[in-house]
Amino acid sequence: MYRDLDESRPQNHSPHGRHQADQRPTLRPDGRQPQIEDHRNVYELRQKSYHLNPLEARVLADAGKFRTIEKTDLLRHIYKADQQAFDRDLRHLHRQNLVRIVGPRDSLTKYIVLTKPAKELVQKHLRTDQRQEIYAGAVKIRELKHDAALYRLYQKAAQDIEKHGGRPLRVVLDYELKRDINKRRVGTKDLPHEQRQQRLKEIAEQQNLKVVNGKIPLPDLRIEYEDADGDLSHCDLEYVTDDYRAAGMAEKRAAGFHLYGDDPTGRGRKPYGPDLIGGLISL
Repeated sequence: MYRDLDESRPQNHSPHGRHQADQRPTLRPDGRQPQIEDHRNVYELRQKSYHLNPLEARVLADAGKFRTIEKTDLLRHIYKADQQAFDRDLRHLHRQNLVRIVGPRDSLTKYIVLTKPAKELVQKHLRTDQRQEIYAGAVKIRELKHDAALYRLYQKAAQDIEKHGGRPLRVVLDYELKRDINKRRVGTKDLPHEQRQQRLKEIAEQQNLKVVNGKIPLPDLRIEYEDADGDLSHCDLEYVTDDYRAAGMAEKRAAGFHLYGDDPTGRGRKPYGPDLIGGLISL
Protein backbone atom coordinates (compact mmCIF):
# COMPACT_ATOMS: atom_id res chain seq x y z
CA MET A 1 0.00 0.00 0.00
CA TYR A 2 2.90 2.32 0.70
CA ARG A 3 5.88 3.05 -1.48
CA ASP A 4 9.18 4.62 -0.48
CA LEU A 5 10.94 7.24 -2.57
CA ASP A 6 13.73 4.77 -3.28
CA GLU A 7 13.19 1.11 -2.52
CA SER A 8 16.85 0.27 -3.16
CA ARG A 9 19.35 0.59 -0.31
CA PRO A 10 20.87 4.09 0.04
CA GLN A 11 24.45 4.42 -1.13
CA ASN A 12 27.01 4.17 1.62
CA HIS A 13 28.61 7.61 1.39
CA SER A 14 30.85 8.61 4.26
CA PRO A 15 29.43 11.48 6.36
CA HIS A 16 32.57 13.52 5.71
CA GLY A 17 32.40 13.11 1.96
CA ARG A 18 28.69 13.93 1.87
CA HIS A 19 29.23 17.02 4.00
CA GLN A 20 31.89 18.34 1.64
CA ALA A 21 29.72 17.72 -1.42
CA ASP A 22 26.77 19.55 0.17
CA GLN A 23 28.80 22.72 0.58
CA ARG A 24 30.34 22.85 -2.92
CA PRO A 25 29.74 26.43 -4.19
CA THR A 26 28.00 25.62 -7.48
CA LEU A 27 25.67 28.15 -9.08
CA ARG A 28 21.98 27.46 -9.35
CA PRO A 29 20.37 27.37 -12.81
CA ASP A 30 19.03 30.90 -12.27
CA GLY A 31 22.59 32.13 -11.69
CA ARG A 32 22.12 32.90 -7.99
CA GLN A 33 24.79 31.99 -5.50
CA PRO A 34 23.91 29.21 -3.03
CA GLN A 35 21.98 30.52 -0.04
CA ILE A 36 22.67 29.88 3.65
CA GLU A 37 20.29 26.91 3.57
CA ASP A 38 22.77 25.09 1.30
CA HIS A 39 25.16 24.70 4.26
CA ARG A 40 24.48 21.96 6.76
CA ASN A 41 24.94 21.67 10.50
CA VAL A 42 25.97 18.43 12.15
CA TYR A 43 23.73 16.77 14.75
CA GLU A 44 24.94 13.82 16.82
CA LEU A 45 22.65 10.96 17.82
CA ARG A 46 23.63 7.47 19.02
CA GLN A 47 27.22 7.71 17.76
CA LYS A 48 26.01 8.83 14.34
CA SER A 49 26.25 12.23 12.66
CA TYR A 50 23.38 13.73 10.70
CA HIS A 51 23.87 16.70 8.37
CA LEU A 52 20.96 19.13 8.02
CA ASN A 53 20.48 22.59 6.61
CA PRO A 54 17.81 24.85 8.18
CA LEU A 55 15.14 23.88 5.65
CA GLU A 56 15.76 20.16 6.12
CA ALA A 57 15.57 20.65 9.88
CA ARG A 58 12.22 22.40 9.49
CA VAL A 59 10.89 19.59 7.29
CA LEU A 60 11.70 17.08 10.03
CA ALA A 61 10.28 19.25 12.80
CA ASP A 62 7.02 19.93 10.94
CA ALA A 63 6.51 16.34 9.76
CA GLY A 64 7.08 15.16 13.32
CA LYS A 65 4.40 17.46 14.68
CA PHE A 66 1.69 16.48 12.20
CA ARG A 67 2.54 12.75 11.63
CA THR A 68 2.40 13.26 7.87
CA ILE A 69 2.57 16.16 5.39
CA GLU A 70 1.88 16.16 1.67
CA LYS A 71 5.00 16.75 -0.44
CA THR A 72 3.45 19.65 -2.33
CA ASP A 73 2.64 21.43 0.94
CA LEU A 74 6.28 21.24 2.06
CA LEU A 75 7.36 22.56 -1.33
CA ARG A 76 4.94 25.46 -1.01
CA HIS A 77 5.32 26.47 2.62
CA ILE A 78 8.96 25.69 3.40
CA TYR A 79 10.73 25.85 0.03
CA LYS A 80 8.59 28.61 -1.52
CA ALA A 81 8.23 26.58 -4.74
CA ASP A 82 12.00 26.06 -5.19
CA GLN A 83 11.66 22.59 -6.74
CA GLN A 84 15.40 22.05 -7.23
CA ALA A 85 16.27 22.73 -3.59
CA PHE A 86 13.32 20.65 -2.40
CA ASP A 87 14.25 17.61 -4.50
CA ARG A 88 17.88 17.88 -3.45
CA ASP A 89 17.06 18.07 0.26
CA LEU A 90 14.46 15.31 0.12
CA ARG A 91 16.97 12.96 -1.47
CA HIS A 92 19.51 13.92 1.19
CA LEU A 93 17.06 13.24 4.03
CA HIS A 94 16.12 9.91 2.49
CA ARG A 95 19.76 8.85 2.12
CA GLN A 96 20.23 9.51 5.83
CA ASN A 97 17.20 7.31 6.63
CA LEU A 98 15.33 10.24 8.17
CA VAL A 99 12.16 10.29 6.04
CA ARG A 100 9.90 7.95 4.13
CA ILE A 101 7.79 8.91 1.15
CA VAL A 102 4.48 7.03 1.32
CA GLY A 103 1.13 6.96 -0.41
CA PRO A 104 -1.19 4.82 -2.53
CA ARG A 105 0.66 3.15 -5.40
CA ASP A 106 -1.95 4.30 -7.91
CA SER A 107 -1.77 7.96 -6.82
CA LEU A 108 0.66 10.74 -7.70
CA THR A 109 0.04 12.33 -4.30
CA LYS A 110 2.79 11.39 -1.85
CA TYR A 111 3.32 12.14 1.81
CA ILE A 112 6.32 12.60 4.11
CA VAL A 113 6.65 10.71 7.40
CA LEU A 114 9.57 10.46 9.82
CA THR A 115 11.59 7.35 10.58
CA LYS A 116 12.33 6.36 14.17
CA PRO A 117 15.86 7.86 14.07
CA ALA A 118 14.38 11.11 12.76
CA LYS A 119 11.88 11.19 15.63
CA GLU A 120 14.71 10.87 18.15
CA LEU A 121 16.70 13.52 16.32
CA VAL A 122 13.81 16.00 16.43
CA GLN A 123 13.12 15.28 20.09
CA LYS A 124 16.75 15.84 21.04
CA HIS A 125 17.77 18.73 18.80
CA LEU A 126 14.99 20.36 16.76
CA ARG A 127 11.82 20.96 18.76
CA THR A 128 11.48 24.40 20.33
CA ASP A 129 8.93 23.31 22.96
CA GLN A 130 9.76 20.21 24.99
CA ARG A 131 6.04 19.54 25.46
CA GLN A 132 5.62 19.08 21.69
CA GLU A 133 4.69 15.53 20.77
CA ILE A 134 6.69 14.07 17.86
CA TYR A 135 5.42 11.24 15.63
CA ALA A 136 7.10 8.74 13.32
CA GLY A 137 5.93 6.07 10.90
CA ALA A 138 3.18 5.85 8.30
CA VAL A 139 -0.45 6.18 9.29
CA LYS A 140 -3.26 4.12 7.79
CA ILE A 141 -3.83 4.78 4.12
CA ARG A 142 -7.31 6.24 4.69
CA GLU A 143 -5.93 8.66 7.28
CA LEU A 144 -3.15 10.14 5.13
CA LYS A 145 -5.25 12.75 3.34
CA HIS A 146 -7.07 13.79 6.51
CA ASP A 147 -3.94 14.13 8.63
CA ALA A 148 -2.02 15.95 5.90
CA ALA A 149 -4.87 18.48 5.59
CA LEU A 150 -4.21 19.58 9.18
CA TYR A 151 -0.88 21.06 8.11
CA ARG A 152 -2.67 23.37 5.67
CA LEU A 153 -5.16 24.39 8.35
CA TYR A 154 -2.26 25.12 10.68
CA GLN A 155 -0.50 27.28 8.10
CA LYS A 156 -3.55 29.51 7.69
CA ALA A 157 -4.30 29.77 11.40
CA ALA A 158 -0.65 30.46 12.24
CA GLN A 159 -0.60 33.20 9.62
CA ASP A 160 -3.64 34.81 11.25
CA ILE A 161 -2.06 34.54 14.70
CA GLU A 162 1.18 36.15 13.56
CA LYS A 163 -0.68 38.84 11.63
CA HIS A 164 -2.18 40.01 14.92
CA GLY A 165 1.12 39.96 16.81
CA GLY A 166 0.89 36.45 18.22
CA ARG A 167 3.35 33.55 18.14
CA PRO A 168 2.45 29.84 17.75
CA LEU A 169 4.07 27.71 20.46
CA ARG A 170 2.82 24.15 20.10
CA VAL A 171 0.36 21.99 18.18
CA VAL A 172 -1.69 19.26 19.84
CA LEU A 173 -3.39 16.52 17.81
CA ASP A 174 -6.60 14.79 18.84
CA TYR A 175 -4.67 11.64 19.81
CA GLU A 176 -2.95 13.50 22.61
CA LEU A 177 -6.17 15.07 23.91
CA LYS A 178 -7.97 11.72 23.78
CA ARG A 179 -5.13 10.00 25.64
CA ASP A 180 -5.12 12.58 28.43
CA ILE A 181 -8.90 12.61 28.77
CA ASN A 182 -9.14 8.81 28.90
CA LYS A 183 -6.59 8.74 31.73
CA ARG A 184 -8.74 11.13 33.74
CA ARG A 185 -11.95 9.22 32.99
CA VAL A 186 -10.73 6.02 34.62
CA GLY A 187 -13.28 4.99 37.25
CA THR A 188 -16.00 7.45 36.21
CA LYS A 189 -18.26 4.74 34.72
CA ASP A 190 -19.09 3.47 38.20
CA LEU A 191 -20.27 6.87 39.41
CA PRO A 192 -23.96 7.83 39.59
CA HIS A 193 -25.17 9.67 36.50
CA GLU A 194 -25.11 13.19 37.99
CA GLN A 195 -21.66 12.71 39.51
CA ARG A 196 -20.38 11.21 36.28
CA GLN A 197 -21.62 14.20 34.29
CA GLN A 198 -20.09 16.61 36.80
CA ARG A 199 -16.78 14.77 36.62
CA LEU A 200 -16.94 14.83 32.81
CA LYS A 201 -17.45 18.60 32.90
CA GLU A 202 -14.45 19.01 35.20
CA ILE A 203 -12.26 16.90 32.90
CA ALA A 204 -13.36 18.92 29.87
CA GLU A 205 -12.60 22.21 31.61
CA GLN A 206 -9.13 20.96 32.55
CA GLN A 207 -8.45 20.56 28.81
CA ASN A 208 -10.21 23.82 27.87
CA LEU A 209 -13.00 21.86 26.18
CA LYS A 210 -16.78 21.62 26.54
CA VAL A 211 -19.31 18.87 27.18
CA VAL A 212 -21.84 18.67 24.34
CA ASN A 213 -24.72 16.19 24.48
CA GLY A 214 -23.04 14.27 27.29
CA LYS A 215 -19.74 13.92 25.39
CA ILE A 216 -16.47 15.80 25.05
CA PRO A 217 -15.91 16.59 21.35
CA LEU A 218 -12.22 16.66 20.40
CA PRO A 219 -10.72 18.92 17.71
CA ASP A 220 -8.45 17.50 15.03
CA LEU A 221 -5.86 20.13 15.86
CA ARG A 222 -5.20 22.58 18.69
CA ILE A 223 -2.75 25.45 18.32
CA GLU A 224 -1.37 26.90 21.53
CA TYR A 225 0.01 30.39 21.05
CA GLU A 226 1.13 33.57 22.75
CA ASP A 227 -0.94 36.61 21.77
CA ALA A 228 0.26 40.16 21.19
CA ASP A 229 -0.05 40.96 24.91
CA GLY A 230 2.06 37.97 25.92
CA ASP A 231 -0.92 35.98 27.21
CA LEU A 232 -1.28 32.28 26.44
CA SER A 233 -4.25 31.22 24.32
CA HIS A 234 -5.34 28.47 21.93
CA CYS A 235 -7.61 27.75 18.99
CA ASP A 236 -9.20 24.43 18.01
CA LEU A 237 -9.53 23.40 14.35
CA GLU A 238 -11.60 20.63 12.75
CA TYR A 239 -11.27 19.26 9.20
CA VAL A 240 -14.76 18.33 7.99
CA THR A 241 -14.87 15.50 5.46
CA ASP A 242 -17.68 14.39 3.17
CA ASP A 243 -18.87 11.72 5.60
CA TYR A 244 -19.69 14.24 8.35
CA ARG A 245 -23.38 14.40 9.22
CA ALA A 246 -25.22 17.54 10.21
CA ALA A 247 -25.49 16.44 13.84
CA GLY A 248 -21.75 15.85 14.07
CA MET A 249 -20.97 19.25 12.58
CA ALA A 250 -23.44 20.86 14.98
CA GLU A 251 -21.64 19.27 17.95
CA LYS A 252 -18.26 20.47 16.72
CA ARG A 253 -19.64 23.95 16.17
CA ALA A 254 -21.23 23.97 19.64
CA ALA A 255 -17.85 23.01 21.09
CA GLY A 256 -16.40 26.20 19.64
CA PHE A 257 -14.20 24.63 16.96
CA HIS A 258 -13.25 26.34 13.71
CA LEU A 259 -14.57 24.01 11.00
CA TYR A 260 -13.26 23.54 7.48
CA GLY A 261 -14.57 21.34 4.69
CA ASP A 262 -14.07 20.69 1.00
CA ASP A 263 -15.34 23.45 -1.25
CA PRO A 264 -17.62 21.88 -3.89
CA THR A 265 -16.55 24.61 -6.35
CA GLY A 266 -13.02 23.18 -6.29
CA ARG A 267 -11.48 26.43 -5.09
CA GLY A 268 -9.95 25.00 -1.96
CA ARG A 269 -11.31 24.83 1.57
CA LYS A 270 -14.68 26.21 2.60
CA PRO A 271 -14.86 27.67 6.13
CA TYR A 272 -17.60 26.64 8.53
CA GLY A 273 -16.69 28.66 11.60
CA PRO A 274 -15.52 32.01 13.00
CA ASP A 275 -12.01 33.34 12.51
CA LEU A 276 -9.56 33.66 15.40
CA ILE A 277 -10.16 37.40 15.36
CA GLY A 278 -13.51 37.76 13.60
CA GLY A 279 -15.20 37.05 10.28
CA LEU A 280 -14.54 33.81 8.39
CA ILE A 281 -11.38 31.83 7.80
CA SER A 282 -10.58 31.35 4.11
CA LEU A 283 -7.66 29.24 2.88
